[in-house]
Amino acid sequence: MSQEIDNPYLEKIGATLPRILSGINLDPLSATFGIADREYWAWKTADFPNASLQGVIAGILLLNRDNLWPYTASGKRINDLVEALISGLKDMTRRDGSLDEAAPLERSWCTTALVGFDLLSAYEYSSNVIEDALRNSILEAVEPLAHFVIRNRESHGFISNHLSAAAAFLNRWHEHGNSNKVKAASDDLISEVLRAQSSEGWFPEYGGADPGYQSLTMSFLSDIYCRKPTLQLQRALSSSLEFLSFCVHPDGSFGGLYGSRNTRFYFPDGIYQLAEFFPRALQMATLMDKSIRDEKVVSLLSIDKGNLSPMFNSYCRAASSKSKTMNLQEDEGAEDWRVEPKRTILPEAGLIFDQGKKHLTVLSTKKGGVVYHFTRSGPVTINAGLALKKDGKWSSTQDPLSPPLVKWLSNNEISITTELTQIPRLYPTPLRFVLIRLLSITLFTFRPLRELIKNFIVGKLVRSSKSIDVLNTRKITLGENLQIIDSLVGQSDFEVTSLSGNIGVIHMASQGYWQVQDEAVSVAGNAFSN
Repeated sequence: MSQEIDNPYLEKIGATLPRILSGINLDPLSATFGIADREYWAWKTADFPNASLQGVIAGILLLNRDNLWPYTASGKRINDLVEALISGLKDMTRRDGSLDEAAPLERSWCTTALVGFDLLSAYEYSSNVIEDALRNSILEAVEPLAHFVIRNRESHGFISNHLSAAAAFLNRWHEHGNSNKVKAASDDLISEVLRAQSSEGWFPEYGGADPGYQSLTMSFLSDIYCRKPTLQLQRALSSSLEFLSFCVHPDGSFGGLYGSRNTRFYFPDGIYQLAEFFPRALQMATLMDKSIRDEKVVSLLSIDKGNLSPMFNSYCRAASSKSKTMNLQEDEGAEDWRVEPKRTILPEAGLIFDQGKKHLTVLSTKKGGVVYHFTRSGPVTINAGLALKKDGKWSSTQDPLSPPLVKWLSNNEISITTELTQIPRLYPTPLRFVLIRLLSITLFTFRPLRELIKNFIVGKLVRSSKSIDVLNTRKITLGENLQIIDSLVGQSDFEVTSLSGNIGVIHMASQGYWQVQDEAVSVAGNAFSN
């Protein structure tokens, strides 16, 4: 069997590389030489470049180092790509060392940390690959980013993957002879993430558990662990793997609307890095290999530019790890942990995993009874709750900030009473764009005001708290033949819709990516009781 068939990541990487390479401006006469955001330098439909795309330098150098580059590339070609990407990055780095992702002069703490991590990874991968002077220019580009990350913090939410990215970045930066202040900053971030981890194994993303983004958090925490294992981190990673293993579905999908951020993508590299140390990680990696090969989980091919660089680098690291772990003795019973009937209740996450001999049901109590139901005999059934429309405005049962009333009626029957809240739907308009740009060159230059405004925007887009004085009680009978009955109280002249399929009602740019099961999702069979 060829390496390409054994290693599913290489196929996806090969299909994506033309898009990535086309995005890099390689015209040395251009003022935007080296910038990897084609919408900015080529189409000129964006008024600032998204700096996160410069991070693809890590994947490019790793593929080249491990002889996984799919083209016949000379050393000069790789040098030219690296030189361009570093040049473009230096040009877009602000005086304070920050980088922008979502708006000009945004000064994104997360993006700055993420690109810094990618640059230090690229430096490691470039040993004996590129010229020494060019390698040193990578470290020169990193230094201002590290100063910014140490001196600043984001405040619009507790986002574990952001904190972990910064911790992994500074952990690597300390290895290059930097002060104990850098190490202390990294240790503080790691401690903060580990303290926030639930006893149920999940790391908070906007206050809840989100499997997709937790797989990205594992990418950074595994990097820290593999460089210097600690017992505390070992326990945290083991607990995280157990939680994530619940979210590997029988049809090959991963996560979904029951997560706090509605994501169902899967970053594979962290799990692969841990496969040598944790049997559960090897089992998960083996199963998810098949999902990625068959597009049964959101893969690199479905990702747009906002997540392109971190997912590309994750696939490159997974491809490298896969090629090195092919000889590991894979557990022949990789699927056994999902076979035995059991019910796992995670009250802090508001999640119930009901595993039977012929079914798996995932239920979110915090989101008004969002249900994923898998059986051997048919496609997944997804019931995303109820939506009500009145005067052109939609409200939903999915709001995780509206505390539910949960009652077990019997061993297999549960009721969830939820208050419906208005769906936060804000879209760009010319006027709003002008306002954001004016803020970018005025108030955004003052950090306290910038963070205050960002908090306000996040509150409007992600969090909803406006009640419409309508309650829904959802009665669910668990088992292979799942039953759902909804009872609304207080509705008046509302249009009622049962949400089926991958419909999330909060703003989250990383939700809704395509996977092959979307072509065969079953409508949930719920009923209404008046």
